[in-house]
Amino acid sequence: MPVFVQFLQPRSRHRLLTPGVTGLHLPLMFERAGIEMKGPAEEGRTAALLRYARLAIEPPEECFVTEHFLNDVRCLWIDGGNAHGIDDGFVADELAMPVLHGGGGMYAGEEGGLAMLEELECHGMVCDLGQTMLKVSWADRRWAFRRDLSLLPLYDGTGVHSVPEKGAQRRVLRRFIGESLGTALAEADAGLPEGVVFALPSVLDKWGQPAGSSYIGMNMDTQLVTDALELAGLPDMRHWLLNDAELAATSAVFDERVIRSGKALVFTLGTAVGCALADPMAAALHYAETSFASGHHS
Repeated sequence: MPVFVQFLQPRSRHRLLTPGVTGLHLPLMFERAGIEMKGPAEEGRTAALLRYARLAIEPPEECFVTEHFLNDVRCLWIDGGNAHGIDDGFVADELAMPVLHGGGGMYAGEEGGLAMLEELECHGMVCDLGQTMLKVSWADRRWAFRRDLSLLPLYDGTGVHSVPEKGAQRRVLRRFIGESLGTALAEADAGLPEGVVFALPSVLDKWGQPAGSSYIGMNMDTQLVTDALELAGLPDMRHWLLNDAELAATSAVFDERVIRSGKALVFTLGTAVGCALADPMAAALHYAETSFASGHHS
């Protein structure tokens, strides 16, 4: 198991980076290439997946993607609540690589999150905030709390919101997360977690600051998870932040089929599409280097 890299933050907040996992921001890639991005429901899951995969594997020059990240992709790994109904054979033939399915469904990141917590020696909770619901895994149980679109309307990236509007939406989102986690804690009746792995549906910088998403006001809201945990009765709780596709790719990087195949292009298919790379060789090399350094200094 590789060591997970943490960038320390105030008030127990950490940015979590997994060796061998690289997040890819599809909307930005599409925007730079001047390509309209459609969801799976608009053009069909198989067609959407194939289009996204081709763009990621052979990005146009306008995308400014670091080329070596995308070299030697050997397989496609897909999971998520809408990962069913894909014509695997057609996609595999078109891309000349195998198509692998994770088994998590809407809880695609659960396995990776639990692996992170185990490595961190922490008996904790895994939370994955998606576009339409918040998924929680804690004490061997699962919950899915649906987003109330009348209170938290979807933001499509167009239009400008005032500071008061953004502030109001930030408060509603905090209440949604805090009350949901409070419900999970009460129903599990298993005490309090020692920490929380929390995935957001947004690109994060190395300090854990989110960019925009379909949640109005999420951009640059660095205190979102910290405040929501406090509302849930978990003040000053250690928590680790990452992107939702990175969380799913952490599940993929330990998949024996991916280890045998090589670097995987990971897609999470839900209401929206997430994308990341899972490179088991890079994870193994990091683990070997870390083990050598630990042994050398012991």
